[in-house]
Amino acid sequence: MTDISAISITPSQLPAILNYALPISPVMIWGNVGLGKSEIIRDAVPEIFEDIAKQIKANRGLNAVPFDGNAQVWERRINDYDMLDFSGLPYAENGIQHRAVADIWPNVGGVGKVYGVLFLDEFAQAGREKQTVIQRLFDEGRVGDYVLPGHYKSDPDCERGLVLIVLASNRQKDRANSHGMGIQTGTRLTHFTLTPSVEDWLGWGAENDIDPVVLAWIKQMPEYLHKVDPSQKGMEHPTGCTPRGLEKLSFAVKGCPPPEIEM
Repeated sequence: MTDISAISITPSQLPAILNYALPISPVMIWGNVGLGKSEIIRDAVPEIFEDIAKQIKANRGLNAVPFDGNAQVWERRINDYDMLDFSGLPYAENGIQHRAVADIWPNVGGVGKVYGVLFLDEFAQAGREKQTVIQRLFDEGRVGDYVLPGHYKSDPDCERGLVLIVLASNRQKDRANSHGMGIQTGTRLTHFTLTPSVEDWLGWGAENDIDPVVLAWIKQMPEYLHKVDPSQKGMEHPTGCTPRGLEKLSFAVKGCPPPEIEM
């Protein structure tokens, strides 16, 4: 039976996936360590956001495209914050307790409209109770007193702008401190699994000044594009060869290390 719960995609397919899926649902990108999920998302959003906004305009029957040409990415790791940050710090005024909205969300304290993607990285590394709080952003466009701009329930006419949600995480089998995800959270998202692609990486490397020696090595030994074995027992050095590591290797090679340590 084909597993359709998280369709596998390559890095070059990710921008198109976001373009078509984000107008419908928050998107969850799973993948092994070091694949460059975060960098791809940050680079893709400014290029595809106008098309996404046009599709949302059509879906909701709006009179104008909810986009001013400036798409931002607000990158957050929810494990950096505690539950009090989400609900807001309590304070008293005239004997009544209120809560201050945390500035971790897009445009808190700002004026005018904002546009872009709230990117919640390492989402499954956070505890289930934090993941459950974030569900309110999916369902209602709210956390505490914060209203997510452009959410179809809390701001359907995009009076505050338009901010969509992308999440990313390693999987439990990657041994990357992932706690997994409850089904009640997962069914609110559209899931994709990012897989390494030698062709994609070589093309990216040629455009991003990766040292020719490193590119030639991966052409000759493509299995080293991503060679990490999370199941290895007694692993004293939790690492392996990844696209992220190859970029660092390129910098090292360009430094012309002496022959006795080059290998």
